[in-house]
Amino acid sequence: MEERNGQMIQGNTEGPTEASGRLSRRSLLAYIGVAGAAAVTSGWPAARTAFGQSPPVTDYSNPMSGSSEMTLACSSICVTTIAELRVLTAPDPDIVYYVKDTGQEGHFTFDAADTVSADNMGTILVSTSGDRFKRSFVAGVVHVKWFGAKGDGTTDDTASIQAAMDSIPHGGTVFFAEGTYRTTSRLIVRCSNITLSGNGNRNIQTPITLFDSKVPATLHADHTGDCVWLSHTNPINGFKASGLTFATGGSGRLKAKRCFGFDLGGSGQFSRDILCEKISVQGFETAFDLYASSASSGSEASMGVIRIIQSSTMHNNWIAKTSFGHWNSFIYELNEGGQNGYSEPGQGGIHIEGHNVSICHNVLEGQRDPIKVSNSYRGLVIKNNYFEANVGNACIEVWGSRGPFDIGENFYYGTMTSHRVYLFATAPGRCSDPYWPQHTNKMDFTTGMVMSERLLNNSVSITYSRSDCLQPAFIDPPAYQSVSATVSYNHASRTPVHETGLLSRTGVTSGTGIVTDLRNIQIDAGKWVVVCWTLKQNSTPAEPYLNIRLNDNGMSAQQIEDFNVYGYGDAFRNGQWATITAAIKAGQSASNAMLYYYPFGISPASGLEFEYFSPVVYTVDDVNDIRPYFPLQTYRTLTSAPEYGVWRTGEQILNRSPAGGGYVGWVCTEGGKAHTASIGTLTLGSNQITGLTNISAWMVGDEIKGQGIPAAAKITAVNPGLGALSIDAAATASGSISLFDAMFKPFGGVTN
Repeated sequence: MEERNGQMIQGNTEGPTEASGRLSRRSLLAYIGVAGAAAVTSGWPAARTAFGQSPPVTDYSNPMSGSSEMTLACSSICVTTIAELRVLTAPDPDIVYYVKDTGQEGHFTFDAADTVSADNMGTILVSTSGDRFKRSFVAGVVHVKWFGAKGDGTTDDTASIQAAMDSIPHGGTVFFAEGTYRTTSRLIVRCSNITLSGNGNRNIQTPITLFDSKVPATLHADHTGDCVWLSHTNPINGFKASGLTFATGGSGRLKAKRCFGFDLGGSGQFSRDILCEKISVQGFETAFDLYASSASSGSEASMGVIRIIQSSTMHNNWIAKTSFGHWNSFIYELNEGGQNGYSEPGQGGIHIEGHNVSICHNVLEGQRDPIKVSNSYRGLVIKNNYFEANVGNACIEVWGSRGPFDIGENFYYGTMTSHRVYLFATAPGRCSDPYWPQHTNKMDFTTGMVMSERLLNNSVSITYSRSDCLQPAFIDPPAYQSVSATVSYNHASRTPVHETGLLSRTGVTSGTGIVTDLRNIQIDAGKWVVVCWTLKQNSTPAEPYLNIRLNDNGMSAQQIEDFNVYGYGDAFRNGQWATITAAIKAGQSASNAMLYYYPFGISPASGLEFEYFSPVVYTVDDVNDIRPYFPLQTYRTLTSAPEYGVWRTGEQILNRSPAGGGYVGWVCTEGGKAHTASIGTLTLGSNQITGLTNISAWMVGDEIKGQGIPAAAKITAVNPGLGALSIDAAATASGSISLFDAMFKPFGGVTN
């Protein structure tokens, strides 16, 4: 070892030397060749075999190795410290300075051409004389200990970690060796394609209490903010966290609000491609939180894609939460979560708003309301998850999904939630798990509803409501105790469950748009009162509204429930039949159910056309026995030949009360509009028929027949007050006239 220019130079007799006996940097590179030169500039791993051995030192020039050793013995290498470099007054560009500070070991060279780079404490050091020393390392991979982080669980490592992250403005990896890295303020992700990588995450089944230098890489947030902060004011296109444990709280330590805070506050742009894999998160209010710290503006109030994979979240208030905005894509797969928000109502697991959501193949144990997804306007998939010992309203809740969605099968063991799956105001989707519907639309009723298992919770008293496409399965009656089904019609309809005419009513909105119907039916306390209302909107679809009142006396009622059929207008098209099933649990016995239904909602625009069947009302003991019900036999029977509706030749209507000497029913022998004969007066050459009775069933556009009326004549105006009809053709005769259209004849004589 010799001293030169105040520097201790470690010598070696091996290899070529200059006349002075010093091995210069130029000679060194010439000696080790092209491969060795590449090794020198990228971390010196080849020096182990190129030169003799010297005492081993910890080498972090290859951060991903964590603790690999490198041995060097060369006359061009000066062993020094960071403190000595900072006061060095005459650096030599031909010398490699090996820094021996524990945890910060590495090779530096003097860059005489650089006079502007800032000191970042790790890869660029600036001396008191303004000289720049630059570390040799694998491009884009830095170690937090290079920047002074201790990882001992006590030292404040915030500034060191932030400096490491800021040192790779074009992206790269920040590596954490084993140890606990205490932070006292948030770590800010300022650029894209940053990876925070550690040597392995910890098992956090039970709360972590050990925070020292010998544990797998752990970031311990000792403050009340965000541990890692990503803001759309610094738009991020790529961020990754892997092989790390994030924790907060503990004895004498503060509890951070969020582990990863995704901030939409202020003016910003869309951020995307966020990946968290093989990490552990413990003790935070929220592990992953999308929020706005201030008023949000800019191009997007959202972030995405975020992927959380093969990770563990335990003992947080929430796993993931959307406090503001929405995720454009949220993927949560192959994770383990437990004890998140278990003891506090209002807390829980994954409570997010977002589109393109996939929550699959996870274990979610011992937590409150594990999954709740709201306002999903694109694909939603929740399946192959394991739920155990959860509490709250439901293991899975979906609110306001506009579809499509696909839920189940999932596995439930020892769950204590009120429901397995709870769906509110959802559009078309599939659920193969037992679900409680509130304002669901276009769901397959039979899928997943194995009623023999009695999986819906009959002890709850919340309302039950669903809207389904009318289908043949609905003609099968439920196991009801009492039923009220009436026929009130002015039209013959054709539905998907029957090819012939059925007895419906038509209407046009005006005023409040209300239709009322009183049903006298015995209702016992504790029973479910079910109303099945089959409706078709023939104008632009809107959300129907239904009000059920028990023991209504015209002034008040003992129990009132409202049903606004949310999402109906998005799910059903103009002219499509739907069966709306609504149910309430009777708090006490009642003798009637008053129905107020609004086909287009309360106070709609005037002139909206609709068609409906008089609702059927029935009662059951158990919510698991509720079925959408379309009593076909009721809607296709009469006590006399039809007087209303448009009928086709050959269609039949059955006799509701056939008796000896009577008929089975009536068959239409001439298609058209059914009507009792009306006697009126016709004047030759006139387009008006006067003196008519029973004309309320005739409508503008109906084709009308009669002696003296030209073929295919249609009604252009109806005036019941004057007993007059106007037609679109002039009469060919004068005198008394009988109007008719559809003609019926009895069939099937009944014997005594």
